[in-house]
Formats: sequence, structure tokens, C-alpha cells
Amino acid sequence: MIEVIHRYHAEPFRYGRDCCTFVGECVEAVTGRNPTADFHYSNRREAARLIASYGSLYALFLHHLGEPYDGHKDGDIAMRLQTNGEYIAGVVYRDRMIVRTETGVTDWPLDYAIAIWET
Repeated sequence: MIEVIHRYHAEPFRYGRDCCTFVGECVEAVTGRNPTADFHYSNRREAARLIASYGSLYALFLHHLGEPYDGHKDGDIAMRLQTNGEYIAGVVYRDRMIVRTETGVTDWPLDYAIAIWET
């Protein structure tokens, strides 16, 4: 997972290499399974269309991952509702939420997560 984090940290943001693909590749590095492999888009419009088809990014993850759980470990998927009203997905690592944003890879306190899915 650390290699994936470093790789994303070194490359510029673009849709199709964003928070969802970051999460998928991190989880795949830990479990061998990519939970976002079926999320197909290559630009902002296509990503917005995919998300809108479920109602929100949170609803998209609920549909594909089931209900969140009350716990966390490295490699779990975390979701945050940002102050601008948009959701962002990340992965749990060392009691932090690691996320891929438009400005780079960053981490937030795990307390920011509104949901965590077990991987």
C-alpha cells in the first residue's frame, strides 16, 4: 500500500487517477481485490455522471461495498463529507485517513471519516 501512496503522490491529479482509483489500488495492494475496478470514467463529466447515477459518492460506495462497520484497520476504506458538501474516499493507514485530492495526497485524522468499510 505504501508503494501505491508514493506513486500517487508523485503523479498529477486527473480523473481516472483520483480518490476512487487511489482507494481501489491501495485496497488491492493489501487484499488482492480492487473494489473500484468497475468504476469507469476518464474525465470530470463521466465521474459526475457515475456518481449522479447513485445519488452521491457515498451511495455509490454503499452499493458496491455494503454497510460500513464500526472499526478500522490499515487498508480499510474511509469516506469523508467535506466542508463543500462533497464526499471524498480514502484509505485507513496508521489511524489516519489517506486521501488523493486535486492538490495531492494528504492525510486527515480518522475522526473526519463518516464511514469506514472493512476490506
